[in-house]
Amino acid sequence: MFGSSRELVKTTYVMEMVIAAVILLVSICLIAISVIMLRFTIVFTINEDFKEIGIMKAIGIRDSSIRKLYIAKYFVMALSGALLGFAASIPFSQGLLLQVTEKIVIEEGGGSILFQLLISMLIVGVIVLFGYLSTGKIRKFSPMDAIRSGNRGERFRKKGVFQMKRSHVKATTFLACNDVASELRKYLVLFFTSIIGVWLVVMPINTINTLSSEKIGAWFALTECDFYLVQEDKVAELIVQGTKQGWYDYLEESKERLEQDGIEVEKVTTEIYFKLRVRKGEKSYKSFAIQGLGTSMEQYFYDEGQPPVYENEIAMTHVVADKIGAELGDTVYITCGGREKPYLITALYQSMNNMGEGIRFTEKEELDYGEAGGGFGAQITLKQESDRENLTEVTDRAQKLFPEAKVQTTKEFISSMIGDIAGRLEPLKLLILAVVVAINVLVVVLMQKMFLIRERGEIGMLKSIGFSDGALIGWQTKRVMLVLFLGIAAGTATGTPFSEITSGRVFQMMGAEKIEFVVNPLEIYAVYPAALFVITVLACVIAMRRVRSISVREMNHIE
Repeated sequence: MFGSSRELVKTTYVMEMVIAAVILLVSICLIAISVIMLRFTIVFTINEDFKEIGIMKAIGIRDSSIRKLYIAKYFVMALSGALLGFAASIPFSQGLLLQVTEKIVIEEGGGSILFQLLISMLIVGVIVLFGYLSTGKIRKFSPMDAIRSGNRGERFRKKGVFQMKRSHVKATTFLACNDVASELRKYLVLFFTSIIGVWLVVMPINTINTLSSEKIGAWFALTECDFYLVQEDKVAELIVQGTKQGWYDYLEESKERLEQDGIEVEKVTTEIYFKLRVRKGEKSYKSFAIQGLGTSMEQYFYDEGQPPVYENEIAMTHVVADKIGAELGDTVYITCGGREKPYLITALYQSMNNMGEGIRFTEKEELDYGEAGGGFGAQITLKQESDRENLTEVTDRAQKLFPEAKVQTTKEFISSMIGDIAGRLEPLKLLILAVVVAINVLVVVLMQKMFLIRERGEIGMLKSIGFSDGALIGWQTKRVMLVLFLGIAAGTATGTPFSEITSGRVFQMMGAEKIEFVVNPLEIYAVYPAALFVITVLACVIAMRRVRSISVREMNHIE
């Protein structure tokens, strides 16, 4: 009943591949953040243990032996986490495969389990390796660190970029800006984590907004209309009938029924698709082809050339042109109804329909409708602007008038055609935001804990000269706010270009040459960056409440 190549069968699951590609891109970014976090956490732990390390060195324990203690600890922790993650991944992966296995018959076996176990062991190895590299700082510690609370009482460089006498800001603001400017390396983890975090949030949002935009019809090479009447039984009947006039009669009947109900219609059009062989020289390809009925060739978007006008002129997608080595202005031969006929390529266009395949005929050309594969339903264009403004009400009336049909807007029609990718990615937005916020909060809390350990003497001194706990919390928080703002601003500015080089490849998989992402400024530049900033700053304020436990006596340990 059906015969085709393996490649064609694989492309029928491209929508599942698109979702998988977006999730994979998100996972890669999370891995990058994890690597940054891993090193930061290990370095923080070693800095926190300066007393223990100094004491062990004082009693004669060598650096290599101390490092082995840490490596053993990280190995046990990594192994425990990897085994727990491996156990949790089994039901999780089954849940992800559930939708796919409804469409694909796959063999059950232990191969995937062994692969997951291998990945888990690889993660353990990576963590242990990073642990070993990050514990190199142990060589720099000495027994003096344990005695002087991590300070050696020496510093041979000036700590300061700005001058207090020339600034007109609060003391805590000056201190915060000066700290960030003079010791930028201490804040790079938060800076890069914020950038990648914003990328993670922006990428799926841009992808979803683009797939849900009004432009989506043009990218699928469809003409503009207000809504679709999708009647699968009627389309099947017309295909069996196999005449062009049958489609015209159907369009006229649909228009009359709508107008009898008081819905004023400007025009009713449709697009019929075929699967035809096109040839240039020795190269040939069986391509998806379309002929619009009631449409105008000027309504469609073309990348190069001019819209076809005469019967022997066609427009062709870049994908099909590349398959047969054709260019603008070339003559190709298309077989329809058992006869081969020459056609002139007057335009090239892009389409995400049928993996980028496409040949568009003018309405004047007489094709064999016995070879038609189907149609995109009746496309209704309303006459009154008031009806367009109340489109939901009009479609509800049309649905009652055509109970046997699906009444869909352009976005709904394409969404159903491509498997509702945008709807299936929608829950991913909040999930990614939650993960990014959690990571940022973790980074800030760890950073602040490390700063409190290293700066107890400075905090004690500031308290002794009259700084209140609130002012000190403000000083510490402003440092984080400054770095966080710079990271989020950089991530927001580069988020859309990042989307173009990552999830933009997904659209290329579907046949698009170039996609302009639809950016919702309120989401991209306000709501999500603000949420990320505010939640992280609140976590910083909460973490810095420990400043109250530091007394003036700590100034004895200052450098």
